Amino acid sequence: MFIQEAMELLRKQKVKTMKVTYTKADLLDPAKATILSGIINDTKHGGFMTVHALVPKTGYGEISDYTFCKGISYENAVKTSLKILTKLENDPTFSIRVTRGTWQDGQGNESPTGKKSKAFPVPVTVSQTYMAGDAATKEAFAKIRKSLEAPAAPTKEYVSLGNGIYKDENDTLFLRDLRLVSKRVIQHGAYPFSASGEIVALADAVKKVMPVGNYRQFRLDQDYDSISMGGIELEQETPEEKEGMGLAKKIQALVKEIMPV
Repeated sequence: MFIQEAMELLRKQKVKTMKVTYTKADLLDPAKATILSGIINDTKHGGFMTVHALVPKTGYGEISDYTFCKGISYENAVKTSLKILTKLENDPTFSIRVTRGTWQDGQGNESPTGKKSKAFPVPVTVSQTYMAGDAATKEAFAKIRKSLEAPAAPTKEYVSLGNGIYKDENDTLFLRDLRLVSKRVIQHGAYPFSASGEIVALADAVKKVMPVGNYRQFRLDQDYDSISMGGIELEQETPEEKEGMGLAKKIQALVKEIMPV
């Protein structure tokens, strides 16, 4: 079912579930993009959304299913995260174990820049437990608080089209206001070694227990099979698949002409 037909059915509420097919080229067509935005806008606010077989551009070939909770307020996520941070700062029993990659010189010394160099060519994964009162813990807490109370200016502006769908200044469509619920890896990627500074890794680990640490947005023009939400299956079709469907219909029509029922 293509987006024009799906829109009419959804408006008339003749079906409870339906499949909508579209291509990346459709997302660049203002009229078709508006129709698709309208379909998403008409789905239930909140609830769950699953992106099937997503291939992230920075995933090094990884293929995964992602499930999100829709309708999340980022402002409320920040407020809740600040409350959690305050509790952690005042918890004398706080502890967390962090594993991160480092570049070292072969004698246990880390690269001061966190990057690989001639002097620090050895990749080493290290794990450490941080406790309440540790200098690194306090610094990580301060880093998180600053990011929540005085965040950096946004790098781009988004215009809301309703119910969690937005567009940026380039008219690229995004699904935002999402909270990551789960991720199921279908195929692991060829991940390169990744290093991280101590405070950055510690802050990131702490933020994972906060709502802001699981807040996500999703570009509709990425590579994936389909998106399920509110009784709708948004299926991304490649040009090859679309051409194949057209050829199949032509063959079916030819068969009916040669061998009428």
